[in-house]
Amino acid sequence: MIMVTKIKILFIFCIFSLALVSCKKDNDNNPDSQDIVNEDNSEFTGKLNVKVYYNNGNGAVVAPSGVVVSLYASTQDIQYGYSMFDVSTNSSGVAYFGYVNMGNYYVVSTKEINNVLYQGTDMVQVRPRRDEVLNMTMLPK
Repeated sequence: MIMVTKIKILFIFCIFSLALVSCKKDNDNNPDSQDIVNEDNSEFTGKLNVKVYYNNGNGAVVAPSGVVVSLYASTQDIQYGYSMFDVSTNSSGVAYFGYVNMGNYYVVSTKEINNVLYQGTDMVQVRPRRDEVLNMTMLPK
């Protein structure tokens, strides 16, 4: 009888401990920083640069800086917002992703310009040992 009581107490303690550990809330909402690979000798990676444009309303095409360019593996990832990398364009309108694994990717660019949200979606194929440049144009959403 005493042994059964000890087993019950041990079982309850284990369940309580497991529940306490598994219910921990993590308040860290900051994503991990993204490392861009600048040098690679692999046979399976290529460099990716994305040059972003938008029509400024006067028919001129301008390359804006500060555009958020995101790299996705699938259209479902775009729907759920699961980007692989998020990079901002420089003053020349280029987002540099460094070396990425070969494959087909979806690219989404987004920026609010003069209170208008512009967005572009395109695809790119990264081939091994190549420098890929994707030119994409954002349109008002």
